[in-house]
Amino acid sequence: EENGHPSKKLKSDADEEDAEDQNKKLPKRKIVLLMAYSGKGYHGMQRNVGSSQFKTIEDDLVCALVQSGCIPENHGEDMKKMSFQRCARTDKGVSAAGQIVSLKVRLIDDILEKINNHLPSHIRILGLKRVTGGFNSKNKCDARTYSYMLPTFAFAHKDHEVQEELYRLDRETLERVNQLLACYKGTHNFHNFTSQKGPRDPSAKRYIMEMYCGEPFVR
Repeated sequence: EENGHPSKKLKSDADEEDAEDQNKKLPKRKIVLLMAYSGKGYHGMQRNVGSSQFKTIEDDLVCALVQSGCIPENHGEDMKKMSFQRCARTDKGVSAAGQIVSLKVRLIDDILEKINNHLPSHIRILGLKRVTGGFNSKNKCDARTYSYMLPTFAFAHKDHEVQEELYRLDRETLERVNQLLACYKGTHNFHNFTSQKGPRDPSAKRYIMEMYCGEPFVR
């Protein structure tokens, strides 16, 4: 440069630019990703563009997709551009063992490895599958499974003093709890738990296949 000659780019920089240019030429295809993550420290799954103080799982996912070259940077700001849809929304601090998202990406080489390399260790992409252009992970989902853990003293009688460390859930109480939970099985109308849905709206109905309390265990 001092002698009036233009500076030469390092080979690694040039290779990265070439790879990026190749990625831009790839057509976008609709896929589904199978995810697992720990929700600790996150404000849920769904991204809230413009609310950077409330970090979500999708913030890190979108960032990894951009950095790996799967999507253009502007798709991260407007997720509709990549037809992004999640199978379910998890709340603050909630983890997932099998979350599904559908979106359009460039099918780059070693795509799973490259996405995971840009994700924190507590978020992993477990699998990928091509789907048709009209596939929607939320609408095409035919079942969801939720697991909740709570201390057994939550089932103690309200009038009894409970030593948390000493209380144990007896067989009779467990059976009674499962009798009550079994009332939820089948099709029921949950319009009171929705917004802007009337009691006769078919979409307010849900079919619960199974609902039960498992055996207590010591952690």
